[in-house]
Amino acid sequence: MKIRARLLPLQKRIVLPIVKVGISPGLLELSFVTLLVLLNRIMGSLGGDIAISAVGIFFSLDTLFYLPALGIGDGAQPLIGFNYGAGRMDRVRKIVMLAIAFAAGIFTFFWAVAEVFPVFLVGLFSRGDPRLTSMAVRGLRLGYMLLPLASLFVVTSYTFQAIGKARATFILQVVRQVVLFFPMLIILPRFIGIDGAWLSFPFMDASGFLLALWMLGAEMKRWENPLGHHKKGSQTSTGQCNTKKAAPD
Repeated sequence: MKIRARLLPLQKRIVLPIVKVGISPGLLELSFVTLLVLLNRIMGSLGGDIAISAVGIFFSLDTLFYLPALGIGDGAQPLIGFNYGAGRMDRVRKIVMLAIAFAAGIFTFFWAVAEVFPVFLVGLFSRGDPRLTSMAVRGLRLGYMLLPLASLFVVTSYTFQAIGKARATFILQVVRQVVLFFPMLIILPRFIGIDGAWLSFPFMDASGFLLALWMLGAEMKRWENPLGHHKKGSQTSTGQCNTKKAAPD
């Protein structure tokens, strides 16, 4: 097998779909890093090292809570993309609704655990510092107040990626995590202190839910015309199948 120089240049028709699908998750990761920096600075100024440690516990659990739901979205993507390309909008709708239901069940379970057993969860990361335990427990109860609503946002994001609508995914994620969340994270702590920082998270979940409900609802209405979507869906789904693995969770 030989490497031929003429085959090395990138081809726009291959690279562009990869970039379109991958840019949204990439920017989401960048905004998440920015969020952590901003949140740590705010919490550090309000509560010192104890508050920053509480944030660390919160996001450690956040990863645990979100991973199963992200797995459902990732697993649903090829099913959604294939049936969208085949023009089987009835199946696409069913897959999306099932994914939302399973994700909602997972988030509701973790929400209940966080509300009922917050001390136990914090104890997994803390050595018994009463100040840290108290602050982290309050953070869990406030921050995860509306966690089940995140299920619709997660599945909607994966759905738009699966059908090749990178712009919709980008808008959904940036509006939720940057346009809506960042201002609340800056404004609320000025009035209600550390609680304001924690309450920014349920605000993000609620606003993301409403935005996803509107965008997914509008998209599903377009699915009611399967003949008009078949041709478009076939082109989109093919690109998605080839580029899906390039998109990070």
